Amino acid sequence: MSEAGRLRKEDFFKADGRWFWKVTTAGNRALKNASSERRVPVHRALVDEGLLDFIEAVKAGRLFKGEMKDEVSVQPVLARGFAA
Repeated sequence: MSEAGRLRKEDFFKADGRWFWKVTTAGNRALKNASSERRVPVHRALVDEGLLDFIEAVKAGRLFKGEMKDEVSVQPVLARGFAA
């Protein structure tokens, strides 16, 4: 969940017709080691819930922000953002 909380719009990309997000050290993010950098396919359930529509609609930068700060606890935001 902590990796999801640090996601930026720029982390998402499409390759060969599939959407992915990248886990990287860009933007002062930390990984356990250099080999931890990876590309993760966006699960079909997240596509069905509207994640890609959300990503396309937001401005560049962090996807999940607080009212007064750049970082928030991601779990309540995810629950609120994708509740139907």
